[in-house]
Amino acid sequence: MAHELSHAILGHPASELTDASGGRHYNKTLEDEAACLSGVLLVPKAAAIAVVASNKHPLVAANEFNISLQMMTMRLNQSGAKRIMSYGRT
Repeated sequence: MAHELSHAILGHPASELTDASGGRHYNKTLEDEAACLSGVLLVPKAAAIAVVASNKHPLVAANEFNISLQMMTMRLNQSGAKRIMSYGRT
């Protein structure tokens, strides 16, 4: 749901799911943009930092956020939360 909403927020044009031959339309750039924004909407940077700061296992955090482990892991990496928190730890 967040992914599809991200397409709308980004102003991506609506397109048919398949072409005339029955093949699936896929625009990697648009899909990557929507995936990135949906991650930010689901797990903002401050939330990702809080997850790392609390030493919560990513699977536990993913369940709490009601998202996949893959999405949580992506956000912990993309947000810089792990790197940010590593500066304050010895």
